[in-house]
Amino acid sequence: MIVDVHFGSGNATVSQEDLAKIIGKMYRVKDVYTIFFFGFRVKFGGGRSTGMCLIYDDLTSAIKYEPGYRLHRNTVVDRRKLSCRKQRRELKNRSKKYKNSKKPPPGPTRSFNILRR
Repeated sequence: MIVDVHFGSGNATVSQEDLAKIIGKMYRVKDVYTIFFFGFRVKFGGGRSTGMCLIYDDLTSAIKYEPGYRLHRNTVVDRRKLSCRKQRRELKNRSKKYKNSKKPPPGPTRSFNILRR
C-alpha cells in the first residue's frame, strides 16, 4: 500500500518505528516486525513524505517473500554472522552457472540467522 505522511512544516520526519506502531494499530497487526516500509521520498518544501508499505500475516511469510536486504534493514535477520561480502558475491555468481542445470548450486544461496520469532 502507499503511505502518505503529513508531519507539518516545522517538525522532523516521522521514524519508521513510529509509523509501524501507528499502522499496526490502524490495521490491527499483531507483530510490528511484519510491517515493511521502503521507497520513502520527502516532497519538495517539506511537510509531507510518500512511500510504500507491505504488511504480512506472519513472520515466516515475510521471510519467504521479502528480499534479504529489507529483512536485514527491518532487523528480522542478522547478516553480519555470515562470511564477508566478497565471498557472498562469489557464491552468488557461482550459483548462477547452475541455473538451468540439474545439479544443485554450490552452497547456500540465502542463509541467515533469524532474530525475531
